[in-house]
Amino acid sequence: MLTTPLPGQFVGPEGLADVAVLIVTYQSARDVATLVTSLRAETASQRLRVVVADNASTDGTLAALRAHPDVIVCPTGGNLGYAAGINVAARAAGQADALLVVNPRPQGRARLHRDPPKAEAARRGRRRRPANP
Repeated sequence: MLTTPLPGQFVGPEGLADVAVLIVTYQSARDVATLVTSLRAETASQRLRVVVADNASTDGTLAALRAHPDVIVCPTGGNLGYAAGINVAARAAGQADALLVVNPRPQGRARLHRDPPKAEAARRGRRRRPANP
């Protein structure tokens, strides 16, 4: 029998998930809770299993994940790198119709806005590039 968790809850390690979301973290305490919360909004229409492989974070990432007991957390025992972390998470993903790899860190524009000197350097760098003929 297929059990469906309540909206806002993830599928546990047993049974079938529509999608197993694989996340690799390293020093991601600032970003991981926001990602998990956003994934909860997707559970109304599909069964999600969330699996996190943590690459030996020391910034409180694991503590942030403990606030989400329905997330499967796999400490890797060291910083194995992103690809190996995905493999660790995939091995713990269980039965799922699809796998989705998600990076917890916002990229590009958001990061530049947090560091104005980098944003300014990026803008200056774009102006100095010669135009392609």
